[in-house]
Amino acid sequence: MNAGRVMAIVSVLVLAARTGVAVDAGLPVTFGQSGETISVRLTRSGCDATFPVVLEAYGRFWAGPTHAEDHTARFVVPAVRVPTVFRVVTANGDRASLAELVAYPRGYALGWGPPSSRVGLGEPSPRAMLVSAGAPVWFREWAEAVGLSVAVLESSDGPNSRGVERQRQLMIVGRDEAGRSPRDVMRFLNRRADAVLVLEANWFGELESPPDASGTAPLAIVPEMLAGELSDFRGQQWAAPPVFTAAASPWPGITNRWAWIERNATPLVERIGGPAGRITVSYVPWQRQLGRNELADMLFRRILLAAADPAMDSPRLERRIEMIWPREAEVRPGMRPVLAAAIKRRSGIGEVVSGVAKKSRLHEESPSDDVPRLRIVDLRGPDLPRDAAASLQLPREVSEQRPLVVLGTDSAFDEGRWADPPPVDDGDEGNAKKWPPGLTWLADDSLLPPALPRIQLMQVLTQWGVFLDFPENEEKE
Repeated sequence: MNAGRVMAIVSVLVLAARTGVAVDAGLPVTFGQSGETISVRLTRSGCDATFPVVLEAYGRFWAGPTHAEDHTARFVVPAVRVPTVFRVVTANGDRASLAELVAYPRGYALGWGPPSSRVGLGEPSPRAMLVSAGAPVWFREWAEAVGLSVAVLESSDGPNSRGVERQRQLMIVGRDEAGRSPRDVMRFLNRRADAVLVLEANWFGELESPPDASGTAPLAIVPEMLAGELSDFRGQQWAAPPVFTAAASPWPGITNRWAWIERNATPLVERIGGPAGRITVSYVPWQRQLGRNELADMLFRRILLAAADPAMDSPRLERRIEMIWPREAEVRPGMRPVLAAAIKRRSGIGEVVSGVAKKSRLHEESPSDDVPRLRIVDLRGPDLPRDAAASLQLPREVSEQRPLVVLGTDSAFDEGRWADPPPVDDGDEGNAKKWPPGLTWLADDSLLPPALPRIQLMQVLTQWGVFLDFPENEEKE
């Protein structure tokens, strides 16, 4: 970890300790605007009986005592000048923490539509309307607190929704409407929505720390982790980046993937399902940083904007793959599911999707023989016999115009055949192989790799324009 990132994380932890807004991942979070009377959800570990609670911040009480009942307590949100985090604590005894209330100033406007005040980020308004399709409670509360208008979908199956005009729509989807997989989310695209942002789903993995982090290490989102629609933030210096204790593990199914926020090949925010599908998925619990960190609000707003109207310069999914090893007929779904999907789905473009539409917006493109094929050498699994390795018809030319992907390693395979010779006088670090721009080498050698190497392969195939789409039976993938 470089010194800049260490200092950024230390700055955040020191700031949290000084202001008393350190994140507690176990406490419910409620958002509100100054002057509103709101119901604050309390943790289930609190007392079941009626008991007095108060709002606490900066070492003093700001509201209450009021009596909590049925795991909720009602407060008038205190007047604040900047977003402020209050804790709901018991008024008597040990002052146990039961919930957090994030208060925004009265009249705060984040700038999605025409700003109602000069408070917040006044940037150009997009052409999309936010529509809640079972959006998480925290998102609806946060949107109201920052002045974002969110229409409510009356029924996921009905044609009408309250307050929804016929204009571009970004559907915000939560756990209840996300179904069992992204394929269930596609019904919004096929019937009414122009784009979908999934914030919570049962098909997300459990909240966990990144692979290189200890159980207590924070996950700081820093500019070098941003890509795709958020890449214009790269190169910035953030003194206090948003910090999370964990993020959900990504959906492991097979599809095209564009990472917008990524840490060590683990997507934290990604777009899936092809450039026309417009399904964006966030595995980050944003409610733990919104209102605590100005950059978190800015970044989350940019995710909303990008999800609603992503750039149209994504790579076209029209490239076929060419199996150099093994032969295409030997690529079985049980052993090489991602490659098998790439071979199978290139001929299935334009077919019925979930019985909804024969020309889905996820199926507008088709593989083209005018585009040079992506050549693949898959060395995963047992080593090749030496005669088989010697007989491989390996390409001599590798470039961005004639790309090659190599998977795994093999003792009989000359890994240096495409590498530039290292400088003679350099040390060990300088002697590392330097691959040409068109060569991607994924070293994981497992034929049935864990989820993250599979996701990395999907990202590479997507980068080179290979169509994957969603599997017919995702629960079996």
